[in-house]
Amino acid sequence: MNGALFRLPVAFLAAVCILPCLNAAVGADENLLLNGALEADQATLPPFWNVNRPDTGLEWKPSGGPNGKPYVLLSSAAVLKGEITFRQFGLRLAEGGRYRISAYCRTRGFSCKSGTFAIVNNWWNKSAGVGRIPQDTDGKWVKMEQEFTCFPSDNGAYSAVLYAINAKGEVAFADLCLSAVDPLALEKTERSSVLAAQSNPRLIPFSPLLGRIPCCDPRIEFRFFGKLPKGTSAGDFEVRLETDGADGRTVAPLDPSNPMFVAIPGGDSERQGVFTASIVRKADGFAVFSERRRYAVRDIPSILKKGRRLNNLAYEFVNERRCGEATSIHPFDVFRDGWLFIQAGGGDVSLDGEGVISVQTPRGETFRRVRAGRHKVEVSGAASHVVVRLIADIFNYCPGANSHVKENGPYDWSFQEKYVLPAVTTQNGGTIPKERRADFLGRGYRWLANLGTSGVSAEKLLQLLKGASGMTNDFCAGVTCDEQFLHRPNEIAEFTKGMAAYDLEALPGKSIYTWAVGKPFTKAVDERFFSTCLNVSLGNGMMLFEAYCRTKETENDARRYLDDYVKDTIVRYRKTYPLSVGSTCIAFGNFNQVPILSLAHHPEVDFKYYLDMQLNMAANDPAFDGIGSVGYWGSYYADEELHRWSFALMRHYVVEGHKEMLSAQYGFSYRPDHVLNGDFRGSLNPWRITGDVRADSFSDFAKTSQNRWGGNGGVGDTFAVLVRGRDSVATLRQTARGLVPGRKYRLRYATFDVKDVKAKRIAPRKFAVSASVGTGATVDGALTWTHVDRRIKGRYATNDGCARINLGQIVFTATAPETEISFSNEQAEAGEELGVNYVSILPYYPAE
Repeated sequence: MNGALFRLPVAFLAAVCILPCLNAAVGADENLLLNGALEADQATLPPFWNVNRPDTGLEWKPSGGPNGKPYVLLSSAAVLKGEITFRQFGLRLAEGGRYRISAYCRTRGFSCKSGTFAIVNNWWNKSAGVGRIPQDTDGKWVKMEQEFTCFPSDNGAYSAVLYAINAKGEVAFADLCLSAVDPLALEKTERSSVLAAQSNPRLIPFSPLLGRIPCCDPRIEFRFFGKLPKGTSAGDFEVRLETDGADGRTVAPLDPSNPMFVAIPGGDSERQGVFTASIVRKADGFAVFSERRRYAVRDIPSILKKGRRLNNLAYEFVNERRCGEATSIHPFDVFRDGWLFIQAGGGDVSLDGEGVISVQTPRGETFRRVRAGRHKVEVSGAASHVVVRLIADIFNYCPGANSHVKENGPYDWSFQEKYVLPAVTTQNGGTIPKERRADFLGRGYRWLANLGTSGVSAEKLLQLLKGASGMTNDFCAGVTCDEQFLHRPNEIAEFTKGMAAYDLEALPGKSIYTWAVGKPFTKAVDERFFSTCLNVSLGNGMMLFEAYCRTKETENDARRYLDDYVKDTIVRYRKTYPLSVGSTCIAFGNFNQVPILSLAHHPEVDFKYYLDMQLNMAANDPAFDGIGSVGYWGSYYADEELHRWSFALMRHYVVEGHKEMLSAQYGFSYRPDHVLNGDFRGSLNPWRITGDVRADSFSDFAKTSQNRWGGNGGVGDTFAVLVRGRDSVATLRQTARGLVPGRKYRLRYATFDVKDVKAKRIAPRKFAVSASVGTGATVDGALTWTHVDRRIKGRYATNDGCARINLGQIVFTATAPETEISFSNEQAEAGEELGVNYVSILPYYPAE
């Protein structure tokens, strides 16, 4: 998301041309539809699907389908006249083959002249679908499924289409699927892909990373993608590998179906340079493919001890007590390039002969980036304990930037030193104060500049990288390229081309991290993208997977969502390019600051616990074994409490290598439910009211005025309205329950002018709604405030054309298990209609 929020143009989807790739055989359980799950991370419509016109009223919902999946919705709230189609073009099916089509459907009072989910031929005079849409499913998801024998179509091309003509009521569809059933369909169906360029023959290097080829086995695994020229076969060609500055070449048979291992000319000595890999026609030496890539052969011992595995994010090599001040030597093997955490407070420490810790080093610890191989730590002085661990890269965007909500206090260097630097290795964006840079680098940290590269041509990317300060400034370790959308295959192909050109022209050494949105969709295009981005600068490339997880209503819903969104993406990364996981950073979203930018959509949910769930999954689930990095985007959009908690989690899981949830130490849970219905959804219950109070709503209020980002089915669009009478005061009250005496809690809430909201009027001011806690609570005045959102129009596009809110916070210590919270409009003027929502009471993470 790093930058402007993305909106996918329908015109792009309509223009996509889906063509076949070489391997036509498909699996029995394979979904032949691209993105049948209807995923659309940071987009408004699911990629690879097209609506026939923009005013149909079709909506995409990110969750709420069967098992929490996304779905598309048509409702009578929109204009539903005429024909509505939601379509995927270019399927290549086998005439006469047997197929199964299925979808989940949910309806309420639905009727239409004609409609279903179906496969149609090019003329749309033949079709086969899931059957007639039921009129009403009582709010339940019903699976509809049919088998059919494929009918003729012009050029063998078909479409999948969800359509309705003259519809009334509401219909929703989810989990669209088409699969081959009989041998003919399994053998003759052609997998869909997205670019004509996929037909071009190419070799893609898969392993090892080209900058980390071991001397003991100097070979490269290549895989073939595309189609050979018409009328030829694999036997007519061979693979050739040549290196600059070395005599001779190596040759291997071309095998389109299996990995090919090709030795690098030049033997087993350490070296680096450029190789040329080609597919050559044996008869005349004509190359149908040729590409130059950088490589390095390195002396990496063939047998390296892995140490003691703590979790997916940490291995421990040394954890020993010391006696006396005599020098102790601790050898160990690092089995992959990565980061060391070294701790030996009170002593002097050297790593491979270089001093890294002295008695003046903060906390007596350091992070150091090292290469795979054998290393040793020497400790002298009064250190009583030495720890050495291999840890995942810990990434943070961005340091040195304060919150727009100034009441959080500054996120300055003292804040960074106390809460962030104990659990980070790589900082990105923002600033490192000039007077701190030498110390910052001297302690082993790295800083990457951020570079906007979304949607640029290959030539423009080459120019941007050449001129980027992150690539030329000695203080910077490289850049992050912001950002690439995997459902935009034409842009992915251009980016890959530009990155490959830069890697050949530039001297290696700097790191390039690539921000990526979504799951791999496009065969050959994605493999080449991963291979190029991770091999850049002799293997110093990294993929930054944007995993910005919105809250869900229940913990079970949240776990299903994380499995589908985060875990399944990493599974697909690994399947697409196996080495990608070790060079991927899962950049979780830790932004929770209403009204600036927030993933915390449900006021009842403790986002601290939810973020803990995400890190716990990365640390323990086998799917994340070998993950190269974890981190955050949005730290300066986090409130001060979550900012501190974010890096406490990194310290817990990555630096210390724990497996259990940190939340258990503080009694945090997903839904504490100290107060209920904080968004007044459906009614005012269980709130007690006096005076003129009503429940109301306004479409997209939470998305615009409060910036609950990413879409969540209208959560937060509802609120309570307190109307001040000439002689009457309106109040809302609820008893907060289940509090633990002695523990701190945070009451948070939003207030606003309802007339401003409905008129979309920008008139920032402090609203006359007061909040209070009753007996059983002692308020901490230093942490209690009201923020007035005074951002001006034109500078914040996501909040233009919508009313401004106040965000209130009261931090208190419970002195009893219950206390009453209340809201009153006593100070308002007669006739004012003031709204309240986003009311929550959550345990407060103490600043230690």
